[in-house]
Amino acid sequence: MHAESAAVESLSFLNRKEAGGGRELAALRTRAISEYANALRVKDKFGAAQKVLGRAFSCYRESTRDKLLRARLFDIQATLLADQLQYDLAHALFAKQLEIFRRARLWGAVARVLVAKAKCYVDAGEPGKSLPLLRRSLEVIDPSQDPDLELAAANCGKAIETVHGLGFKLGNCEPSP
Repeated sequence: MHAESAAVESLSFLNRKEAGGGRELAALRTRAISEYANALRVKDKFGAAQKVLGRAFSCYRESTRDKLLRARLFDIQATLLADQLQYDLAHALFAKQLEIFRRARLWGAVARVLVAKAKCYVDAGEPGKSLPLLRRSLEVIDPSQDPDLELAAANCGKAIETVHGLGFKLGNCEPSP
């Protein structure tokens, strides 16, 4: 079953479970609605994704207002904006995510946002701005917890250095001689 149908099924279950149902149920609804929005985003249904994501934010206001859930909403919205080439707005949301994850001391999540933000700079045609972010992500990634992310960040940095000939070393982000 793909993500979109799983999200729709979850929403259907939650709506049958209790009408109204308290803050905890609203948080579950928020999560299901937001994942449905993300599935629509992945399928390039940007208008529908934005509309559904708006519903998720509305539901969030009725929920427990968990900060990590808000960070997930920001993640989906940021990637949706980046997909729509609205990079400045996406970067603002990445910054909000970083603040939440740093306060929670969730370093793996911090690293993932840094890599996503770096990718956004590359997509925006500003690959030089991505290298310091990739370096910082490598500093906080725990390879035993997320080896794929470490490999992706390192390979992304090497590719940027090679393809764009920026003359940067990923290890210290100083211009090479």
